[in-house]
Amino acid sequence: MTDEPKSKPSTKTETAVDQAESNVCGIVMPIAPMSDDYSATHWTRVRKILEKAVTNAGFSPNVVWDNPDVAIIQSKILKNIYENEVIICDLSNLNSNVMLEAGLRLSTKKPTILVTDGERKPPFDIASIEYILYPKNLEYNEINTFIEKLSERISFVAKAYRSGKYKSFADSYQFEVATPSTIKVPAEQILVKEISDLKSLIIENIKQKNRNKETLEEQKIIIGYTKELISI
Repeated sequence: MTDEPKSKPSTKTETAVDQAESNVCGIVMPIAPMSDDYSATHWTRVRKILEKAVTNAGFSPNVVWDNPDVAIIQSKILKNIYENEVIICDLSNLNSNVMLEAGLRLSTKKPTILVTDGERKPPFDIASIEYILYPKNLEYNEINTFIEKLSERISFVAKAYRSGKYKSFADSYQFEVATPSTIKVPAEQILVKEISDLKSLIIENIKQKNRNKETLEEQKIIIGYTKELISI
């Protein structure tokens, strides 16, 4: 009896999992009320708008503080910030927590999309990054235009990232660190130079002493001559 050839294990499940993970778009945004203009209800509406744009782009929306695999909320946020393929950061009203999380994300080489209602000017450090504006009053027609632009942007950066053509914020700031060069010099050459430098120092010291003596003699002559003039 011969053994039947074993079929290769299917990778369909693994591929599906990888695809699901890569199709996640994280959302960084305020959630707590900040003023009468930025109430909790306002942020809930903004969140739904962002989630709709993400869904339209074929991605699964994921607010960064939500991760069932991690118990501690700070760990959830960090894990999602660094692992989500695309992240949207809403910098409206320059919320301090959002600014910190946006900075962490921009330090990676993964796609980051910044949106804002434009009421407050972004900090100088990141003012050069392209923003997508939405109206603070969330007017219907303008919001639909915003959703369309944001969806297109998500698809564009994801495609560029997967093809290796995406240029991140971190890639725009590369620095060359100077490395000190090493020159081999024979010990005899170093010794000769040290002796020469020491000789020059001694000669200069002797010359200085001689100049001091000459100056002292000149001073004595002047003093003697002055005394003679006074006595006349």
